[in-house]
Amino acid sequence: MPTFQVLDTTASVPLKPQIVKGQTIHVGQAVFTVNNLSGQTVTAHLSAVAQGNAKAEWLKLQGDPERNFAGSETQKVTVDIAAPTGTPPGEYKFLECVSNNNDRDNDYTNSAIVTFTVPPTEQPKPGIPWWVWLIVAGVVLAIGIVLAIVLWPSGKVAVPNVSTGQIAYADAQKQITDAGLTEDKVEQESPQTAGNVIAQDPAAGTEVDKGSLVHLTVAKAAPPPTPAPTVAVPDVTGQTTDHAKGVLDANGFAYTTTNVAPQGKTPGTVASETPAAGTQVTLDKKSVVLGIDPGVTVPNVVNAMLSGAVNSLNANFQVSVSVQSDGGANDQIVSLTPAAGTVVAKGSKLAVVVHGPKCVPGPRVLCLGNFPTYKDYSRAKSALATERFK
Repeated sequence: MPTFQVLDTTASVPLKPQIVKGQTIHVGQAVFTVNNLSGQTVTAHLSAVAQGNAKAEWLKLQGDPERNFAGSETQKVTVDIAAPTGTPPGEYKFLECVSNNNDRDNDYTNSAIVTFTVPPTEQPKPGIPWWVWLIVAGVVLAIGIVLAIVLWPSGKVAVPNVSTGQIAYADAQKQITDAGLTEDKVEQESPQTAGNVIAQDPAAGTEVDKGSLVHLTVAKAAPPPTPAPTVAVPDVTGQTTDHAKGVLDANGFAYTTTNVAPQGKTPGTVASETPAAGTQVTLDKKSVVLGIDPGVTVPNVVNAMLSGAVNSLNANFQVSVSVQSDGGANDQIVSLTPAAGTVVAKGSKLAVVVHGPKCVPGPRVLCLGNFPTYKDYSRAKSALATERFK
């Protein structure tokens, strides 16, 4: 499908006579509406194409023939028609061609044919003797010579310089009309200040007849860039690593994993994700880093003294101590549940069994039983010491 669409303009353009440097030419304008059908900014190449007996030099495009069209933007394109003196009367045709500047041969659109008619030169009405016309012509010529001598200095005017990029269109328009000229404008995207005149035709200083037309090109701001589409990062925190990867795969996200400090979750559980869940990311940045809770490993402290290991155990586990009253080395660790090497969530319960003194029979049986904490176990040992038991 072509990138551009040219909407129908007036099928027939009327031409009006205009005196330029003593010659009668016939002028008119055709205005086309051009629409960018794509959703992207595209540079268009514009050209007026003469048909049949029409001449290319009679057709002049206002403004730059290469223009940027934002996605879905519509612009007006104006073509000035000027049939020179001596053009045979009759109908002439042309069309406007708009092509994608990157593929002119294949991606182009033509307007409907536009017709303009050059009228025949008026002939003197019959019935007046030729010598009368000769006298009239002589009088007119004499008057013309006198007027030319008297008025010649004021018949021409220099086109003001309004295309510096520093003059607003309204101010430029006033300067043009104050100089006895007419103007029209076309807008063009430019980095210069929007609303200021950036080009003119004819150029500044050109001597032209009063009433001549000056084409002004006015800067306009480029449309803001279209924001890139985004998608939300899926929430996979608290899920197993395999399940989280499945969710990310299904949503087209790349991922990497890294272990984070144990947080008390089931080992292998997603503890965090970067970017955070719900963050909007562009389609070219669909990547997530998963922070995995590795859990903690029960250390192998069997046969170690509990007093030396208790602080490190308390840092990662809920420790409960049981005493095996077998007369073994007091405070020496006998066993761990879960066993050494087991990976569990940080803060899990860890049952520690240690050697303790045997129970002593007597009026009171004093021995170490099961204690929920090492602190309680230490107090029990102190109590036994005061009773002189070993």
